[in-house]
Amino acid sequence: MTWETPLSGRSLDHTVHAFELIEELDRLATPQAIIDAMERSFAQFGFESFIMTGLPHPEQRIESLVLLKKWPLGWYERYTRNSYDRHDPVIRLCRRTVQPFEWVKPATIPRRTPKARKSCTGLPISACGRATACPFMD
Repeated sequence: MTWETPLSGRSLDHTVHAFELIEELDRLATPQAIIDAMERSFAQFGFESFIMTGLPHPEQRIESLVLLKKWPLGWYERYTRNSYDRHDPVIRLCRRTVQPFEWVKPATIPRRTPKARKSCTGLPISACGRATACPFMD
């Protein structure tokens, strides 16, 4: 599978699970409780880390747009300190599509600049080995 393969062709139906999570999230009162619930839910699909963020405009910093995150602390600090969002090939694809997509091996991601290469270098293998992105437009 290439990194630009849409997930829309998958036949798995997780509708019940999705609605149960939505109902649970509706009852929760704190951001940490929401992160914990999402972490449990996403873990069922093999994900250990996640981030929900807007895509920054050139004058914005990504930190101001992050709604929720469960990333390794050191990695998030490195990612934001070095402004990797400006070069991250996954973010670039999010800007071009509203279709969910999955990438499996970071080596398959085109890396046009040194910062694009570094945007995935150093991530724990569990975080960088498999990722799913669901772009949303507002």
